[in-house]
Amino acid sequence: MSSEVPCLLISNEFIHLLQPLQGDLKGVDPLGWLVSAEAVSGFGLLQAAEAYTHQNKTGRLAQRLFGAESSHQNCLSFC
Repeated sequence: MSSEVPCLLISNEFIHLLQPLQGDLKGVDPLGWLVSAEAVSGFGLLQAAEAYTHQNKTGRLAQRLFGAESSHQNCLSFC
């Protein structure tokens, strides 16, 4: 397994963790990141398409986790 695979899995799962927080733990709302209709069709759910489409964008994920001004933006630099 390449070193990229665990990183993609971790970032994908972080996105799935953020989605219920977006819905105030009352539902699994998408984060509002752009996703193509083809991705939604291919993955079956908007939330899954969002996670798979953006799992390689660790900077965006870190920004969502820690805020734009946080010093932790590079916490996912191992990816």
